[in-house]
Amino acid sequence: MAMKLLSKRLISLLSGMFICAAGIGQLSYVKLPANVNHPGLKGRAPLIGLEGNALLFLSNYSDDGSPNLFYSSKGTTGWKDPVALPRHLNQKLNFTPGFGLSPDGKQVFVSNNRSSGFGGYDLYVSDLRGATWAELQNVGMAINSKLNEACPSLTLDGNTLFFMRCAQIDAASGKADGCKLFMAKRRTADLWETAVELPAFINTGNSQTPRILGDSETLIFSSALFGGKGGMEWLLTRFDGKNWSPPILLDFANTEGDDQYGSATALGRYWLCDRAVKGGTEMAEILFPPSLKPKATLRVEGRVEGVSNGSPPYVYATNLAAPQVYRTRPAADGTFRLFLPEGARYDVSVEPLLDSYTFFSTQYDLTTGKMPILERIEARLLPVATGVELDLKGIALDAAGQVSPQLSREEFRRLERLLKGNRDKKFVLDVELYGYRRDSVASDPDLTEVATDTAHVVPAGSNPQTFYHNDRSVEQGLEVINLLLARGISGDQVKLRARAVPGEARPARTRFRLITQ
Repeated sequence: MAMKLLSKRLISLLSGMFICAAGIGQLSYVKLPANVNHPGLKGRAPLIGLEGNALLFLSNYSDDGSPNLFYSSKGTTGWKDPVALPRHLNQKLNFTPGFGLSPDGKQVFVSNNRSSGFGGYDLYVSDLRGATWAELQNVGMAINSKLNEACPSLTLDGNTLFFMRCAQIDAASGKADGCKLFMAKRRTADLWETAVELPAFINTGNSQTPRILGDSETLIFSSALFGGKGGMEWLLTRFDGKNWSPPILLDFANTEGDDQYGSATALGRYWLCDRAVKGGTEMAEILFPPSLKPKATLRVEGRVEGVSNGSPPYVYATNLAAPQVYRTRPAADGTFRLFLPEGARYDVSVEPLLDSYTFFSTQYDLTTGKMPILERIEARLLPVATGVELDLKGIALDAAGQVSPQLSREEFRRLERLLKGNRDKKFVLDVELYGYRRDSVASDPDLTEVATDTAHVVPAGSNPQTFYHNDRSVEQGLEVINLLLARGISGDQVKLRARAVPGEARPARTRFRLITQ
């Protein structure tokens, strides 16, 4: 028997090694750090916030051995030591596995059957205020019913809530039965629209523990009624904007036991869950196969300054490959948030109501497979006046180093509006190349330009030397001006200034600026 068990362990280890190799640089199984996976805690049912900076899990490390919620946040050096949540969140009246966590980790939800609720177990929420968790508040009758609600999951923007509603919940065993999945849209900061049931092919009779992922279209839930390896198993369905797809089993993560409590960050690379190990459990991340990986989502946090006329500007996020434009306005304090799914190139801008102010623009290329989880924007809009410089980050170059009219179309729309709205002013289009290089031979694919050095002819009278370089700043500037002329901009309103700055920047970078004279 010992030999057979050892053989199985070796086979499992070798399989894991091959899976790691198949991941092309990404480990297939990554344990959480030792301070979180402490053997004394034996953490289970990990729930990580979509923004990746907060973690909730269950542990029986308590005075009486009953399960308690533990919380950890991520600092500059990694996960902080977990601490038990205060007693008003760790109540005996909780359905302990029914907790939830907001994307930013600043709200904790619990399922509790206190007598002041609407029925059986209701969902309650507590806000983190500084270092203190506020008293629990019922999320309201639009969500809670005469039955039992648990396991809430918020979309990354916080505007849609998924949860399960069950006929029966047994807190002692941590089990639920007769469950269906619901979703609700946010009406205001504190109120929700009436919850609606997900389709019948998802709610087959006992669907539980919904987890909406960072792309806001991939939903993972648990059920024992779809076949598979046995017990509760994870399934995945996707929303295409109109319909949910038929659920499929997550065979890469399901085991022969109950698989019910897991989560993932907005990057969508790994599925976080617990696994049985000798002496208890460990919490670890399992790599999503490419066919099942959800789209990663970039969160953009911005702040607008400089507009003092009381009219807030508009914030736009445009998918440059599709007719998709998202528009919002900053809050009263000037802040805004955007959520950009992987797989497209986006033009992001802050545009004033008045033509007499500058705009802000930038682009995010999320088609390369490498992307951050957070970007911050500081957008300062200024009156168009002498000496004001406007970075034109919305001008994009193609692979040949030429200005792309298609990828730059939003920037030229904004430039046309600004220039036509300020016909009485003159401007300089400043084009700078950072990383200028030259060589007597085409030693680098970027050295596509050919020139003749007439300034250093040695010996006198010999033929000038031909060299190769990467300075396309003049041509790029002329391309911009010609595209503006085609939009009706006067030829004498914008003058070109181009220069190349030597350096080792690879690839070389071109910066476009519009300077008011």
